[in-house]
Amino acid sequence: MLGASWEQIVAGSVRSHAATNAPPVMEKFPVILFSHGYSATTFSYTAQIEDVVSHGYVVVAVEHTDAAGLVRFPDHHIRLFRNPPAPSSPAKDPLQAMIASAEQGTQIGAEDLRFVLDALGKGSFPLSKSMDLRRVAAVGHSYGGTLTARACQLDARIKACISEDGEVNPVGAFFDYPDHTSMKQPFLFIEVANHPTDVELARMRESRVQWNGFLTHEHEQLDRCGAGSYFVQVERPGMVHSSFSDGPILNASDPKLASIALANLLLTERLERSFLDKYLKDAPAPLLDQSDKTEADLKIERIGQ
Repeated sequence: MLGASWEQIVAGSVRSHAATNAPPVMEKFPVILFSHGYSATTFSYTAQIEDVVSHGYVVVAVEHTDAAGLVRFPDHHIRLFRNPPAPSSPAKDPLQAMIASAEQGTQIGAEDLRFVLDALGKGSFPLSKSMDLRRVAAVGHSYGGTLTARACQLDARIKACISEDGEVNPVGAFFDYPDHTSMKQPFLFIEVANHPTDVELARMRESRVQWNGFLTHEHEQLDRCGAGSYFVQVERPGMVHSSFSDGPILNASDPKLASIALANLLLTERLERSFLDKYLKDAPAPLLDQSDKTEADLKIERIGQ
């Protein structure tokens, strides 16, 4: 994800705004559980994490074992990303087998978040005195967004949820588990608008009827989310699936592209802060609530029961 910029990062020419071992402020802040995309690490979301921290939140970023690019454990051993083992015999329906595997991985990721929340509740961390565990949200990108949705279905301790482009084609905005557990919390689903041509659908081995069915089911799922939820579609130049991470900025081939990537990231950060402030700080959210209308590059819908 970081590509050629990795050498610059290692050399120290690309720096973050964070301070190592900064003393905690003796005040309680809302807590954000953050989950990375598949095969990525939380390091790739430094700008997004710094932004929310600088606005009065504690972020607990989780490296999901086997789904992260690598995880370094307290005893210093490192575990690299691992694809699920291939079945011993070819599946009769490869697509359904892939969906079942992803659904299982998402369930494991959701349980990771619940485990972390249990651990935070024991109060044995350096920042424990700065965490208000009555105000917890979960945020995730891609795979992280999908597992965030599942964690919110399972755990009422999480008060608000954000999925950054975490839809699963052809399943929907998130997986439909056999327990049919619904999400009671407010949910912000930010999706990069996608209007595939027939040629692109053919490349994905998907018909127009199937694509329309996916969109219909996605909206049905979102309408069943908790009251106060939002469905935001973003359609801007340069806005792609990875735009929630540092990658498009660090890998931009010229300053103009870097400026576009930065503008896209700043927009999603503003949307998410507005949502988090509304539900964890009881603040107004004019960016989300000013109207339900379609603009040139942003469509905001109020959804949920």
